[in-house]
Formats: sequence, C-alpha cells, structure tokens
Amino acid sequence: MGVGTTGIVDASGQVAISGRFPDWVGADLVAALIEPFDAPVHAGNDARLAALAEHWRGVAAEARNVVYVHAGRRIAAALLIDGRPYAGEHGAAGEIGVLASSRWDAAPGRLLERWGDAKALFSAVRGRSWRLLRHWRSSPTNWCRVSPPWCWSPVTGGRRRGPVAGHNLLTEPLRRRLSDLCLFPVPVPASTLGDEAVALGGVRLALDAVERALFEVG
Repeated sequence: MGVGTTGIVDASGQVAISGRFPDWVGADLVAALIEPFDAPVHAGNDARLAALAEHWRGVAAEARNVVYVHAGRRIAAALLIDGRPYAGEHGAAGEIGVLASSRWDAAPGRLLERWGDAKALFSAVRGRSWRLLRHWRSSPTNWCRVSPPWCWSPVTGGRRRGPVAGHNLLTEPLRRRLSDLCLFPVPVPASTLGDEAVALGGVRLALDAVERALFEVG
C-alpha cells in the first residue's frame, strides 16, 4: 500500500513536519494503516509522489532530473535525481514551500483573498486585468524568484479545481524568465495527471517496494 500526505515524511513513515496541519506531526502512517489493511505500507510526501507519477506516467517520462512544483491550495516542490525521488537526510530535500523566506506558503491564500476564488482569479488574468497583472508580477507566487538555481526540468502540477487550473498562465512567465537566467533551455511542461498525480505516485511507490522484494538479490 502506498500513501501520500502533506508534510515532511521521514524514512519510517512518520510525519516529521507539517506546516499546514501542526497536529499531524508525529502521525505514524505505517503503524496506523498496516493492521486494518493487512498489507505492507509505504508512506511519502505528496509532492514527491506526484513527481514520481509524472516520471512514470506523465510529462516527465523522458526526463532524468526534475523539479516538480505542486500547486493548489498551497505550493510545494519535489526533486527527482536520475529518475528517483530525492528526499535528503531528513526527508526535506526540495521542501522550499515551507520556508518562510520563500513566501510560497501564504501566496495562494493572499491571491484568493484578493480575488475571491480561483475561477475569478484566472478570468481576471485572461482579461488582462491591470490590477491583477501588477500584483501577479510582484507576487511571491512568481516562482522565478526561487526556481533558477534548479535549472533542470521543472514540471507544474496540482489540483485541476485549484489555482493550477490556469497552469499555462503560470508556466509561460516561468519559461520566459528561465530562458534569461539559465545557460541551456529548460522545458517547463504542465502536468497532465492533475488530481490523480499523488495517488498514482502512491501506486508507483508500492510497486517499487514489491519489485525490490521480488527481484533484488542480497
């Protein structure tokens, strides 16, 4: 069984840090689910699993090194290195969304507070609202401020009903900015998996564990 959750998940399957749900810290997903489902359980961060899914079934299938930006009611990021999710020593690699200095965590809320909902937000962008465009260009949701050092193959994805519903409006400015800052062209595709990305990543996580158990020697 593969499980994805918000927050930083350590190697044992426990939630170590959760900026969005502080009471979720310490939740042991493996211990909670292994008995009722009577199966081995493997847990991971939702953005990292979504990145894994994009490499398996999505737009990053041909890429080996990937930055995945997970956008919805919040913004997070994950890394794939040589085709594998990179968690780092504490499971927090790529987790710039929870860093106060990035200002990513509160960015969606500030935009939606000002514009009411995602539909109104992107309607205003498509209508070239000068107020929104001015805010958009100066907003911390302009991922170009933090993405250039990661000039690999960024992928943007998330919930179809959230802000990512206007992903083309987000990827184009990022693509233009990266072309100015990086030595080589950087593709910036939008996810085609949408709401299914994290669930598919959980499936891939479980399949990887099965394959290791069946085929690895020693």
